[in-house]
Amino acid sequence: MDRFKKTKPEQIAAETKPTKKTTKKVAASKVAAPKETAPEVVPVKAETVAAPIVTKTTNRILIKPVVTEKAASAQSGGKYTFIVANWAKKATIKTAVKEVYGVEPVTVNVVHVQGHRVRFGKNIGQHSDFKKAIVTLPPGKTITIHEGV
Repeated sequence: MDRFKKTKPEQIAAETKPTKKTTKKVAASKVAAPKETAPEVVPVKAETVAAPIVTKTTNRILIKPVVTEKAASAQSGGKYTFIVANWAKKATIKTAVKEVYGVEPVTVNVVHVQGHRVRFGKNIGQHSDFKKAIVTLPPGKTITIHEGV
């Protein structure tokens, strides 16, 4: 398509009818000298080792750790409990824990917890349902979920 492109200002000025708007552009293009560009130097990139990237999806899978007495006692056995997204599957939870904490879990158990029914006077309601994941780590591996609790 370059053969249709007019690069010289004389060709452009000869073929266009001079009007008040175009005369200024033509005059400016005649004055400007064409710039000579130096050849671009592309630097050679060194090989880099890819670090684990925490994606947006990974941050949405693990919502928060469960802080209860039962969960704290299970941590001594290498089992950590998290509240996870309702759409998350076992494989995605496993990869999320590996990306965030750097430890690959041995197993992932998932529990669907129904929200409790509540009453406010005559009104009856229900807390939201949620999904809970119990992640078992290999022996000798630990992660710090909550410090100072």
